[in-house]
Amino acid sequence: MSDFKDLKKATDIDPNVWYHLTEEWVDDYNGNFTGMLQTYKEDSGDDGFRVYAVKDRKTYWQFSSQQPIDKVPGRYSLRCSETTTRKQFAVCYRDFESVENRRTRACLADSDGTESQQWDVSLWGTNTTETYLFTNVANGTKYHLDVIPGNAVFMSPNLDGYQKRQRWLMTSVKNVDDDAYSTVFTNLRDIKPPPESTRDAGTTTDSSSETATDSASPSSSDSSSSSLSSGAIAGIAIGAVLGVLAIALLGFFLWRRKRRNTGLAAKPDEAMGSHNGDYTQTGAYKPSIDRTLASSTSPAPFHELHSTQNPVELPAAEQRHELR
Repeated sequence: MSDFKDLKKATDIDPNVWYHLTEEWVDDYNGNFTGMLQTYKEDSGDDGFRVYAVKDRKTYWQFSSQQPIDKVPGRYSLRCSETTTRKQFAVCYRDFESVENRRTRACLADSDGTESQQWDVSLWGTNTTETYLFTNVANGTKYHLDVIPGNAVFMSPNLDGYQKRQRWLMTSVKNVDDDAYSTVFTNLRDIKPPPESTRDAGTTTDSSSETATDSASPSSSDSSSSSLSSGAIAGIAIGAVLGVLAIALLGFFLWRRKRRNTGLAAKPDEAMGSHNGDYTQTGAYKPSIDRTLASSTSPAPFHELHSTQNPVELPAAEQRHELR
């Protein structure tokens, strides 16, 4: 077994080019490629791959360099022309495969930049018959991208001898010329979510522009939002206390005014004393008179004569007595 670690990394693959991929068992550089790495729907419904004849179907590949992320020369993610940037070339475990060492297969996975979607590409051959070795970062260098004849593309642990199906050929087809394919996906699964915002719920926004600003200056933004929150809370508390005091003072003032008005508008017989003889007269009234004397000196009351009665002579006035 040769030492694959000594192979030169393929660092000159152009990310703005669509490539036609095939393998050395079915093709060489002496003529047009007759085979092509194509997507294939497995019986299980999973996405898989086959190296089938070209015919009318065209499946091409774009290599997006991962160097800005991991700074590893020759490390790429692969996008298929049939699925654009939504999915990337990856490895998946298929437990329905009866042969255990063939269960790790090539597949398409939602783009997230994890190691199972990263490939180390090495130069394997001569300058005139350059072939490429594909190893997956998640699986390591002990597994090579291989093809089961007439069947699936998988990661093979068989590295002995000259493995023609593990030697991949590719040729450029056309330029990509699409800014969408310049996106490099980072390892999204390993990125921790940002801490929960401590901002007031009424002022927190989730817009992309605010997120970009927060990323540029997290320290100043967080401290500013915290101070604003404290000031807002203090202002609300003081305002609430003042409001309660104002309401209490207004209620007390209205109560006192109502009570004073009620006292001034008291009933005459309560404010000035009753005219009923059962109550003691005050100095503001005439002195009390003896009831017996008053009745003896008072003239008899007048009565209206009935129309059918004869006139009656009124009695003479009684003798007056001096009050003692």
